[in-house]
Amino acid sequence: MAETINLALFSYPDEKRDSIQYPWTRGSYSYATDGRILVRAAADPEWCERADAPNADKVLDQVCWDGPFYRLDKIIEQLPPRERVAAIVDGNLIDVETVEVAVSVSIGGAVFAAHYLRLAAQLPDAELGFGKAAAPHGLRFDGGIGALMGMRDTYTRHIAIALDSLEPQYRAPTADDYTAAAQKDALA
Repeated sequence: MAETINLALFSYPDEKRDSIQYPWTRGSYSYATDGRILVRAAADPEWCERADAPNADKVLDQVCWDGPFYRLDKIIEQLPPRERVAAIVDGNLIDVETVEVAVSVSIGGAVFAAHYLRLAAQLPDAELGFGKAAAPHGLRFDGGIGALMGMRDTYTRHIAIALDSLEPQYRAPTADDYTAAAQKDALA
């Protein structure tokens, strides 16, 4: 049985974009997005239907679900560690915290922000797929699917991960690998 997904992690918490400020439900799925990452899981009664929410299945329809997928935990292992930072005020060390320094990552011809890879890796058994360069890249995980947009440019701090350093995950597609529209076509 799939574990409950904390969809709020994938929302855009700013009131300026209230249509994606909170997760929402449409039909038998609940969704969350911040405009760069999108997650779909089984309907969660915590999130209500909202007419102003975007049509997330339209984005998922653009994902190439046939390509190889790679385990996100193996990708994360190759990222630089988060950095510890501190400030010295009046000779005292304060505000020690771990922060995510902006790092971009090239993988298989696509560029991603490292913090989005780490975020997606929080999904259970998460895998990242590669298809067309300009299209959203597929996310599949225990309990749902999603999409991750690549970046156009790189950050000052940039690393590359060779696909041949990762083991592709091949499995037969399941109903969760397709959007509601594709499922309807398959059942017709």
